[in-house]
Amino acid sequence: MFKEGKYHFQSDIAKKLGRTEKTVREWIQEYSQSGLSSLLKVSSGGNNTRTISDKALELIAKKILDVETTITSYLELQLIIEEELGEKIAYGALYSHCKRKYKSKLKVARKSHHKKDEKAEELFKKP
Repeated sequence: MFKEGKYHFQSDIAKKLGRTEKTVREWIQEYSQSGLSSLLKVSSGGNNTRTISDKALELIAKKILDVETTITSYLELQLIIEEELGEKIAYGALYSHCKRKYKSKLKVARKSHHKKDEKAEELFKKP
């Protein structure tokens, strides 16, 4: 666009492309330093190393898929892994793994109020 003479300013190019001026400046700088091949190279992705070990994955699968499990929260599962394997797993990593892999929803019932009258509750229930 510069070479064709249609646009004389980086701001004009940025508006035309729907990008910020900073992005256009970075592209021009990259082009002048490394050439066109560096702009065309796809460099997406990053550090995609696993944070949960194979042993922990097996234990998680065993605990979540067990029908008679008493686990009610991801914190409880995190503590079980730490006790049995001695591994610390970040809560976010454990939560996202369980939701993604097993579509789990560990739910805990609401706490009952300490002043709640059990006899009065029976009157409200339908027969």
